[in-house]
Order: sequence, then structure tokens, then C-alpha cells
Amino acid sequence: LADSPTASDLVYTALGDTYSQSGLNQLAIDAYSQALALSIDNSDLLSEAVIRVNLANVYATLGLFDDTLQHIRQARDIYKQLEEEAEIIRLERRIEIISARLLRQRE
Repeated sequence: LADSPTASDLVYTALGDTYSQSGLNQLAIDAYSQALALSIDNSDLLSEAVIRVNLANVYATLGLFDDTLQHIRQARDIYKQLEEEAEIIRLERRIEIISARLLRQRE
């Protein structure tokens, strides 16, 4: 399905989920990046936010917290546009936790 010219972001997101759960982090990043590009091309804000959170999770697993924060902040901004308060609050808390961890690492 992923090789089909009509593949949707959902196919790549599912593929990314499978890779992520299997510990194949670089393949997960590649699949999620494909999904992200498609969701942006389709102006699908909700899918874009979900995919950005998924990417952030993989980057966090790899200890790449700058990349993690970038995607979480972008997802939060999308959820603000969508007025999804519960998601905004959840992501704000993650931003605080990861920012504090980064600060400790840099000290």
C-alpha cells in the first residue's frame, strides 16, 4: 500500500506505528515523515498534529529532545487552531518536562 501513488497519510502512519513498536526507530521516522508530508499536502491539520506527536515520541526514545520539542510545539499550535483544549494541556505539560530535561543536560 505504501508504494501506491494514492497512499494516504494513514498508511504511512500505520507503517510508522509498526516500526516504532518494533524498535525500528529510523524506519519509523521515515514513515512518519512521509505521512507528515502527505497530511500537509492535504491540509489535514488533525492528522498532522497526530503524526507530529508520533514523531516526537520516536525522537524522545532516541534522546533527541530538540527534535522532540519542535514537533510537540508544532502539534500544540495545531491543536490550538482546532481548539482541542485537552490536547493543548497535555502537550504543554510535555513541553515543560522535556524543556526541564534539556536544561539539566546543558548545565
